[in-house]
Amino acid sequence: MRAEDDAGGHGKPSIHLADIGGWQRAGVIGSRLLGLAGSVAIAVGGFAAGALPMAAVTDRWREYAGPGLLLTYMGLVLLCAAWWWLAREIPVASGRELLVTCALWAGPLVVCPPLFSRDVYSYVAQGSMVLTDIDVYQYGVSRLGGQLAAEVPEVWQHTPAPYGPAFLGVAAVVVSAAGSDLVTGLIGMRLAALAGLAALLACLPALARRCGADPAEALWLGA
Repeated sequence: MRAEDDAGGHGKPSIHLADIGGWQRAGVIGSRLLGLAGSVAIAVGGFAAGALPMAAVTDRWREYAGPGLLLTYMGLVLLCAAWWWLAREIPVASGRELLVTCALWAGPLVVCPPLFSRDVYSYVAQGSMVLTDIDVYQYGVSRLGGQLAAEVPEVWQHTPAPYGPAFLGVAAVVVSAAGSDLVTGLIGMRLAALAGLAALLACLPALARRCGADPAEALWLGA
């Protein structure tokens, strides 16, 4: 057992997998594997029930939407159970173990389609509007027109952007790099989200210590 936390060097002693007793080590590994199974189920289900581009959705593909949605929700249940189990098994673990677990669980979700929402299509469309000098604070994506705007649900077609200039700037950079390739634009927005997650993981331990909280618990709860 080390005398300081890997996430920053302060707080209560940290526990590494090599130091944990056999039964608790099995619990840690079990929670990780359960969460990984949940993430894989979500990702696989997402390819049938996710928010795919309209051109990719055929009548035959829609036949798998029901089973895909069921698999996705089953994966969510497994992932939530694994998250709770992990907290019970290693409540004083170092940030390193939690970061590894986070990466393991997030991996399958990086490559799956958007889930439960088509908002990311709005982000890409608004980034395109910025590049074409259309005022996103005055017009909805209907002003842009074309196939990209058609990917956005009707309820948001005429709604101006509620996001700040920084986010719209990121969306514009993504669209500029992706060009006319919609899938590349979606991947670019996913990478931007991952960059935000990385910043959160980097800042949480220091913020927790500053507030007198345990860094490992902050990582478990916040990321």
